[in-house]
Amino acid sequence: MLFMKRIMFFTLFICSQWLHLSGQQTDGDNLLASLSLAKTDEERQDIMMELFDLYENYSVDSNMIYANRVLEIGKQTNNLLIEARALDEIGYVFYRMDNRQKCLEITLQSLKLAEKTGNQRLIGIIYIGLASVQDEEKAISYLKTSIGFLKNTSGYKDLTIALNDISINYLRMEMPDSALVYAQWAYEIMLRYNYFTYSGYTLGSLGKIHLELGNTTKASEYFNTAVNDAVRQNSDPLKYAAYNNFLLYYQKLNNLDSVFYYSQKMYNLAQTGPVRWMILPSNVFYDFYKKKRNADSALKYHEIYQWAQDSLFSSQKTQHVLALSIEEDFRQKEILLAQEKANEERKLNIQYAAIAIGIIVLILFLLLLSRSIRVNERVIMFVGVIGLLIVFEFINLVFHPFLGKLTHHSPLLMLLIMVCVAAILVPAHHRLEKWLIGRLVEKNKKTRLTAKSH
Repeated sequence: MLFMKRIMFFTLFICSQWLHLSGQQTDGDNLLASLSLAKTDEERQDIMMELFDLYENYSVDSNMIYANRVLEIGKQTNNLLIEARALDEIGYVFYRMDNRQKCLEITLQSLKLAEKTGNQRLIGIIYIGLASVQDEEKAISYLKTSIGFLKNTSGYKDLTIALNDISINYLRMEMPDSALVYAQWAYEIMLRYNYFTYSGYTLGSLGKIHLELGNTTKASEYFNTAVNDAVRQNSDPLKYAAYNNFLLYYQKLNNLDSVFYYSQKMYNLAQTGPVRWMILPSNVFYDFYKKKRNADSALKYHEIYQWAQDSLFSSQKTQHVLALSIEEDFRQKEILLAQEKANEERKLNIQYAAIAIGIIVLILFLLLLSRSIRVNERVIMFVGVIGLLIVFEFINLVFHPFLGKLTHHSPLLMLLIMVCVAAILVPAHHRLEKWLIGRLVEKNKKTRLTAKSH
């Protein structure tokens, strides 16, 4: 009987996730199309945040697929901002799969790209990712850096995440007064911008802070508001978090009936949620029925608790294997991109070499013409002018990429340097043209005169 219930639970869970992700795929594809058409960096960042929010609490596979698709768009358009944000999200996917080392490695890559763009909002977002793999003290330091970058930008959504995270870390360090400062700041942003996506977490943090400070009435008000907000948003993750807050609240007050009531609500949500949601309520039921000396019910929920623990462990092992697989795919993609870049550079070098050889051949041809008695002055002058133009344009062509790297493709700096280069090359071109072609024409005249005298 218990086995059949487990099968039914698993089937319902898979169906609900599939339906949810089917709808998300359409939204994700639409957002990707919008990203390709976006005109400003602010638009691009807003679109990417909306896109990644679709998958961060659900499918790891979809999260990685869309992050990689965004990365491809960034590379195709040579947009460092998109590349950096995509890498940051890829790092977060590895964090979700408990591969913190790979998360840190990739997030640091994204930070290096972000620093090249100089975009304050982007750098602030990446520092949130860096904080996620640190201990509480270091995480707080990184989050303060993030807040410093974000507070003067339009990224109020990103700022809200940083503020929520720093208040959570202060709570873990049992510093409710410090946590309160940042949680209230997040709450003010929520009200100012009418932004409620993460309000449940903000309200939950405020409730926990007041509970730690002994303000049980105020804590209850925040927890109740969090429940109402979760119901309004119809978000199961927010509902689960809100009910969990009330469960902890009533455990602290030793109100067992209310603990049982909110455990039941969490247990109901767990029927179609992640396996880990089943662990806490089933353990509460086990303890409750054990104290009531109801052996059958105690055994039932102990088995469910044990099954959930085992399933979670199995899921974590599966995710670890998946993480290794994704890591290898990512490595192979990096190798492929490096090969493509090397091939492009090789083609470019071959073209440069071909042009250089062509110039040498043209010079030799010009020297031969100057010795010919059948070619008049006009032909030599024409070929000479064409040859010099090719030489000087080749110099400009070779010089341009180095100029771009030197100025970081700044249009103003490139224009100033190109004007200076032109100021040198144009007079040099005219003088060399006059001197060289004059010499070649004079040589041709002497050759023709010598031929006539014979």
